[in-house]
Amino acid sequence: MNSRSLFALTLVLALSVALSACGSPTTPAPSATEPSTSTGTAVDVAWQHVIEPDVPVVARVNGVDISTQAYLQEVRRQLALLTVQYEVDWSQESVYSSIPELQAQILQQLVLEELSVQLAAADGIVVQETAVQEGLAQAKEEILNAGKFASWDQYLSTIGSTQEALEARMRAQLLMGELREARVEPVPDELEQVFAAHILVATEEEANEVLSKLISGADFAVLASEHSVDEANKDTDGEIGWFARGMMAKEFEDAAFALEPGKTSGVVQTEYGYHIILVLGREVRPVGEQMRRTLASRNYATWLAGEMAQASIELLIEFE
Repeated sequence: MNSRSLFALTLVLALSVALSACGSPTTPAPSATEPSTSTGTAVDVAWQHVIEPDVPVVARVNGVDISTQAYLQEVRRQLALLTVQYEVDWSQESVYSSIPELQAQILQQLVLEELSVQLAAADGIVVQETAVQEGLAQAKEEILNAGKFASWDQYLSTIGSTQEALEARMRAQLLMGELREARVEPVPDELEQVFAAHILVATEEEANEVLSKLISGADFAVLASEHSVDEANKDTDGEIGWFARGMMAKEFEDAAFALEPGKTSGVVQTEYGYHIILVLGREVRPVGEQMRRTLASRNYATWLAGEMAQASIELLIEFE
């Protein structure tokens, strides 16, 4: 998917970079009013639960302000897209209670976007105005073809935005794409890889029980089917397939690459739970296209995390 399609279809960017805030943030109070640009009843219901900051600036990136107005406009846009795309019923407490978390994610997204724009400028990266207009035209066509809005004006009104604001967002998205292309490290054509299977369980106690059964001679594939909570491969002998370093959790990779083929690990803890790993093969192999994309994305995320760690980032609001 190219940058223009991503702009049209993405609802909330998944952020893997943790932000460190400086200064003393203030806690905003829930908004008592709805934006006058709203025409979507469902979005209006969601907006009743939005926390509206009572400060003019929500964040500052290397001295550049992210205004509350721009932030709330983006919150409105993403709430509208979520509502339309998934027909979200915001009147349910189990649904609207997630809005503060969504708002925090959007704030982080805007911080990442502003930093990326600054990094692109430092690298001398620019996007042509024709590219911005072409990208927005494609986004407009995709949105209207989806049949959720009768007109572009209705779309703009529902999301509480303007043509100029969307042009600015498209420009930023294109700059972020160009920055990634410029900064992503080339992936070698061949890499050492491991072919592994695993059994994933929720507790260390269960992992030790499974390990004891393996030591006693139980079949790994049978135990994977009986115990593993990884639905993607529990019924295929627990096999993950070939992977190179940089594709799995570090603890998992370190254990897998330390094993010889045919050997089984002890209990390995990651953020996903407790694993027992069986290595079935290990060799230098060609890097396929999917693996290349995964490794390139990981490499870029690592570089960007380093840049964020060095940047001056102030989050001026917080969400409870």
